[in-house]
Amino acid sequence: MKRARAMTLSAVAATVGASAALIASLPSGNPAQAATAHATAAEGKAVFVRSCQGCHPSGGATAGVGPKLTARGLTKARIENQVRNGGGAMPAGLVTGTDLDAVVTYVVSIQRTAPKVRVLRPSSKMKKALNNAVRRKLKAKKISRKGLRGPLKGTRRRTTQVKWARVGTTEWAIGTFTRAKVGKRNQPEIFRRTAGKRWVNIVTSRGCFTRVPANVRKAWKIPKGRC
Repeated sequence: MKRARAMTLSAVAATVGASAALIASLPSGNPAQAATAHATAAEGKAVFVRSCQGCHPSGGATAGVGPKLTARGLTKARIENQVRNGGGAMPAGLVTGTDLDAVVTYVVSIQRTAPKVRVLRPSSKMKKALNNAVRRKLKAKKISRKGLRGPLKGTRRRTTQVKWARVGTTEWAIGTFTRAKVGKRNQPEIFRRTAGKRWVNIVTSRGCFTRVPANVRKAWKIPKGRC
């Protein structure tokens, strides 16, 4: 009788212990579990900045060589498959092991919300930096910089002033320039820089604004392709 009772108590204790372990493993209502997941996403962002941001600027918030990754509804399986096997311009196996898991967790985490676009007010120092960026580009292409004026305060085109915005760590700008006797007059030029680096003149007016992320164009109230 005593032996049977002891066996029953042991079985109850084992059941309670298993239930407690199951409850502890559930993510909801478990601060420790949530903290671990958050840390993994933070680690993934660090790996992403180191290994992926060259093609996906601003932590994946804007397009570069590769597409923007935020708020696209990408699943964990699709992200992992892309990182493992590559595709398009992306090579396979850029990150592996724990770095792969961390990057996948980070990219999944940015599917929910897109980084906010902050529209900034251009300063005279910033306008001078844009002018220097155009001059560097012309010099690299061995084109005369004589007669270059801008950014201009007003033109007949839609870009009647310099526009400036920040998305994450990447900044975008548009400035309109005139260069006498070379090409069309009053051409809008597009610029980009990351984390306080020098501005780069990335495309001429012929490309219009298709290289500028949609959320930045929306903040500037500029339709796609409208110069």
